[in-house]
Amino acid sequence: MKLAALGLNHRSAPVEIRERLAFTPEQAARALEMLRSQAGVSEAVVLSTCNRVELYACRPDEPIHFRDLQAFLARFHQLPEEQFSSCLYKYRDAEAIEHLFLVACSGDSMVLGETQILSQVKEAYRVAAQAGMAGPLLGRLFQHALAVGKEVHTLTGIGKLKISVSSVAVDFAEKIFTSLAGRTLLVLGAGKVSELTLKHMVHKGVQTILVSNRTPEKAEQLARAFGGRSLPFELMLENLTLADIVISSTGSPKPIIHPQQVREALRRRRHQPMFLIDIAVPRDIDPAVNEMDNVFLYDIDDLEKAVAENRAARQSEILECRRLVAERVDQFVNAIRIRDAGPVIARLTEKVHQMRQQELERTLNKLGALSAKDREEIEYMTKRIINKLLNSPISTIRQEVAKGDGHRILDAAEKLFDLDSDSEEAAKDEGKDERLEPGT
Repeated sequence: MKLAALGLNHRSAPVEIRERLAFTPEQAARALEMLRSQAGVSEAVVLSTCNRVELYACRPDEPIHFRDLQAFLARFHQLPEEQFSSCLYKYRDAEAIEHLFLVACSGDSMVLGETQILSQVKEAYRVAAQAGMAGPLLGRLFQHALAVGKEVHTLTGIGKLKISVSSVAVDFAEKIFTSLAGRTLLVLGAGKVSELTLKHMVHKGVQTILVSNRTPEKAEQLARAFGGRSLPFELMLENLTLADIVISSTGSPKPIIHPQQVREALRRRRHQPMFLIDIAVPRDIDPAVNEMDNVFLYDIDDLEKAVAENRAARQSEILECRRLVAERVDQFVNAIRIRDAGPVIARLTEKVHQMRQQELERTLNKLGALSAKDREEIEYMTKRIINKLLNSPISTIRQEVAKGDGHRILDAAEKLFDLDSDSEEAAKDEGKDERLEPGT
């Protein structure tokens, strides 16, 4: 197969290295051309995201050396090899296929189950195809990878279970409000988790964002980043009435939101539901608030518990994902092996049918005058004899090749039948001519 994959990701390399080795789509197209012209690579795909940089490459005549791909990365990005060589992982053939399939189904992502990677794999393939570098092997491989990615997300729940505090908070909010579109969000404090939760909720359609912090500059900075409005901290409680959702993480040593304040906000809201997320430790919101009707309060322990439960449930989904990937890798590798046997099978059938044709013509010339129907029957008989004779050896070749040890039987077939290893014409015709279908 002669397939090689070399790369690094969020686990093997820090962001400082990943960003220096990253490719823009324009750089990827240029890199592909350089791999073809300078490194003698016949097929290649460059997959570059914020979390990974990977090269997939192959050529028909001889294996690609990993040191050549590593040197290419260093030369292209003008970065000494010793600065990133220890971060690289390297795969060949079936291992490279398995890695790509796992990448495509997000089994190798920082956030397991995310779907963005599938579109990134698709774009990498598009750039390679446009550059003429996604040939018979990589073209087929990346099409299968995209199909496997979609299949895994369809057949497993790997993308449905949230495994971060911020994503779980958004998941709970959607269960309460059905849709977050048009909702108003009040952020108290400006902690990292609050910011991540805010980011997720904006992505889900939250419309109005209010930010309040003891340090006005921080409130203004966070509000501006998400197109919101900052509020003086002392007016924070007055704005509870406006908020469908409250995220609180102030660092206060004691609660800043009490039952009577929420009760008054509910009255002014005509008892429309409120979702309160208390990420602070110590807690910002009095737990008694949760006893009110139409108020839903979750603290950090509630969120962490949900994360732990989801993570445990996702482990079974990850195992199912890997099982599916392993099956698809076996299927793809077997298909490639059978395809690789095609040229030998084609040369064998071509040679035997050429001998059949020569002997048939010699015999027909000796027999003299025969009707067209008689000639047709004799020719049909010789074809059937040859096809029956070839059926067993060709089936055996395909079976042995599918098992992964086909090079021995292919070598034996070439020697036993004295096949011309340089012939390519028979390979082109395999599957097109009725003579190449033993058993018919």
